[in-house]
Amino acid sequence: MKTRSTLWRLLAVLFAFALVAAACGDDDDSADAGDDTSGDDGGDGGDDSVAGSLDLSGMSFSVGSKDFTEQIILGEMLVQALEAAGADVDNQVNLGGTVQNRDALLAGDIDMYWEYNGTGWQ
Repeated sequence: MKTRSTLWRLLAVLFAFALVAAACGDDDDSADAGDDTSGDDGGDGGDDSVAGSLDLSGMSFSVGSKDFTEQIILGEMLVQALEAAGADVDNQVNLGGTVQNRDALLAGDIDMYWEYNGTGWQ
């Protein structure tokens, strides 16, 4: 089935993108000459990560997603990125289909969810 192979390709591209994005931090520790006082242990979204460079402390978001694998993964990635940046997140991933997510968005029950251009256009 062509749709299934397209989905796997898209997931592979997203995974590769996530790996590249994670590897694009500044690893030059020469400025602190081995004296690590940043508190970053290298894997918790600390100062060297993209999320560590954002400060969303005190902000709160509600994240939804549709109820199929790709959307659930994207929703969970968004929840984790926002939490790593210090935001309080209401995880409402796996809400349902397009109608449920759009209704929740319009009602203010969620602040964001991933959408496809074609679906949003309809």
